[in-house]
Amino acid sequence: MVGAWLVLGAAGAAVPAVRRALHARAALPRGCGGCGLRAAGASAGEALLVGSFAALFVFWAWYWSVGHARMEATARCCNAALCCNDPHPRTGWAARVLGHLTTLTLSFTTFPVARHSVWEAVFGVPFTRAVRYHRALGALTWALVTAHAVLWWGKWAAEGTLANNVTTLNNLQIMPFDASNDASEPGLHGDNFTVPIAELGWVLLTAAVAAALFCRARRFELFKYAHYGALFFCLAAIVHAWSHWYYAAAGLLLFGFDKAARTLRAAAPPVEALELTAVPGAGVTRVVLPARALRGGAGGAHFAGQHAYLHLPALGALEWHPFTISSAPARAAGAGGVIEFTVRDLGPGTWSGRLAALARDAGAGGAPKGDEGAAAAAAASLFSVDGPYGGAGRYHEARAALLVAGGAGFTPVHAILEDLLLRATGAADAGAADDGAPLGCALLRVDVVWVFRAAALPGAFADTLRAVAALPATHPRLAGVFRLHLYCTDPGGAGGGGAAAEAAAGLPPPRAGRPELAALFAEAAAFAGAGRAEVFACGPRGLTRAADALALAHGCGFTCEGWGADTPRAAAAPAARFIARAAAAAGLAAAAALAVGLGLRGH
Repeated sequence: MVGAWLVLGAAGAAVPAVRRALHARAALPRGCGGCGLRAAGASAGEALLVGSFAALFVFWAWYWSVGHARMEATARCCNAALCCNDPHPRTGWAARVLGHLTTLTLSFTTFPVARHSVWEAVFGVPFTRAVRYHRALGALTWALVTAHAVLWWGKWAAEGTLANNVTTLNNLQIMPFDASNDASEPGLHGDNFTVPIAELGWVLLTAAVAAALFCRARRFELFKYAHYGALFFCLAAIVHAWSHWYYAAAGLLLFGFDKAARTLRAAAPPVEALELTAVPGAGVTRVVLPARALRGGAGGAHFAGQHAYLHLPALGALEWHPFTISSAPARAAGAGGVIEFTVRDLGPGTWSGRLAALARDAGAGGAPKGDEGAAAAAAASLFSVDGPYGGAGRYHEARAALLVAGGAGFTPVHAILEDLLLRATGAADAGAADDGAPLGCALLRVDVVWVFRAAALPGAFADTLRAVAALPATHPRLAGVFRLHLYCTDPGGAGGGGAAAEAAAGLPPPRAGRPELAALFAEAAAFAGAGRAEVFACGPRGLTRAADALALAHGCGFTCEGWGADTPRAAAAPAARFIARAAAAAGLAAAAALAVGLGLRGH
């Protein structure tokens, strides 16, 4: 099946028509939105991936229940009391089936988390959503292996060997007995030593799941490094299950190569920030780095809308955090090229809050430092960069692009907007502009919808916004191609005042309140024609879900960038749902174990 995915992926990458077919979206049945995998719809490629895995899971369950010769014989044995000298054959059979199902789900768990992958480009599944499949597969794996272990422990308890088997390493007593043995004597298996290894792996996997539930928002590094316990579980599973290695090999190798490439990039010498500024009143920090920081010091092009991981040793030796590159790729070209990040300040105690404090201490605008303490100040602004990753969809293949942002979610939108603006004005200045293709691609119109609370926030992107507002005067051919729709939900709030007024000089004044997204989506879809409008959204979950639903309703392509909850409070509801689903899965597994146990009473 993985081979078929690779062939289809190659076809999608090479043939635009195949890729468009894989990216085409359809609505999910009512009630599926609660799964959190997609707010309003799923791409054809995504449905194909999920459907093929579900079909394989059903086949796997049948095959290891009765299709395999050994398991089929064991199933027939379950119908004969004390068959094969085993007093509880049903329990052993059910435990083995669950173990094989664990092998399947675990083998696919690592596929969605490789950052160098084709899931988004080919199948229309961006990394941020693929991670949710990783979580779902991880929860399912934990539920299956827990039920597998519980059934074995119950069997041992019924046979009086549980106390021995949980306290010994080299003389586990596991039935059925060999036919040559007396039923009163304990039987031994040659792979007994793998059982305690697998049990230790289960403990570490449980710790990793617990960290994902309770630590991801508040203690991200604890959550991250607890996952290495899950890797130990993968290795323990390979030792414990003789057939597991060749199912898990593809996913583990992909993850291993991906991790090795990222480690090599991260090992490159750090670079000193050219600018580290806390933008007054906007609640964001601007970080400007030499472009050579990308790709482990090798430099090179990135695409508008991509993100990278930042590491600042002064703020934490082990902390890496993802942020969108908010500058256009053209600004990274040449020996003096730069990349820019605009980081939202999430408050005291957070990495971004400490970064903002460091920027304020360094002086507004990255003012020159005195001789005293210059070396220490320089060391405090040394960054390592891992990236770029991701993408912003195929907006350049559409006739109309609708870029929707909320608050600091404007960073990827700014990168796309600045990229298109530089391309269009550069062509116009060089006399190479084409009235039929003003942006040098299929795009004919770009609508930018930005909703923000702090009135000073546009000041962080003032140069680009002023250039767009001035296009009718500076480049008449581009009049009406770029359209700004700015909305401020709190014009008189803490972000207003003098800083806001200064930042807003030369900008179109924002409207108060929120935009009528439905009207904007309908207008863009009507202008572009069927299937020729592309939507990119980044911001609060409510805004991106509304954009997702409207894009689906109007037949627009849709790409969303998001990193989950921004704060522990925002993470509470998804975590509660995750806990409820994991508990439900574990409850079903426990119910199955109880049903088998009750069945044993009849023997």
